[in-house]
Amino acid sequence: MQAIDIRRAYAAAALSAELHPGDLNELIPLFEALQRAERLGMDDFRNGVKLPPVMFHDAVDLLSAWKRGWDLAAGLAKVSGRTTTYPRGASAQPSMAITACSP
Repeated sequence: MQAIDIRRAYAAAALSAELHPGDLNELIPLFEALQRAERLGMDDFRNGVKLPPVMFHDAVDLLSAWKRGWDLAAGLAKVSGRTTTYPRGASAQPSMAITACSP
């Protein structure tokens, strides 16, 4: 449900920013949605989730934010010597092959 909420907030913020060009206050919710997507990527790494949420595939910025968070968490885990539990046979790299679905 968290990914759906992020996607909805991002869509609403993007529309509002487009309707009010030049109003920098309209960008704040957009950046907040991107921060939430990045945090979700970090949480997904810790939980062994390797695929970005499907509802991010048509929003390149959300997909990039999720991957940034995933990569950041992976880097921190590597530096600190911590590992996460991956599904058997899975590697420590997120699968971004589905990004071809992006417009």
